[in-house]
Amino acid sequence: MSRAPIENLTTPQPDDPVPDMVELATNANAVSPAYWLNGIIKTVTGFDALTTITDYVAGDWAAMQQAGAAIENLAKYNADYAVSMTRSRSSRHPGAEMPPIMRARTSNRSRMD
Repeated sequence: MSRAPIENLTTPQPDDPVPDMVELATNANAVSPAYWLNGIIKTVTGFDALTTITDYVAGDWAAMQQAGAAIENLAKYNADYAVSMTRSRSSRHPGAEMPPIMRARTSNRSRMD
């Protein structure tokens, strides 16, 4: 038995796929005076000027990642909801055959888990 469809609707959390030390080395921040000055300012005031500016210019990628994960969760919810509706229908109408499109979707869903 698959899990309840509502269990897929969780609040997604953004994650950083690249560790900070790798970013430090690949972005040449280790030798950047602006990076170290921003670090001092952030430590003293709590304000991160570089992140504020880059989020404004490049966009908030953490929010974009969170939105993408929410869409994935919604897709899982819809797939599980379709399965539960199909099972409910077949339990009420034992002789009823599942439509071909639903057979394809449920078989694809089982491969995704």
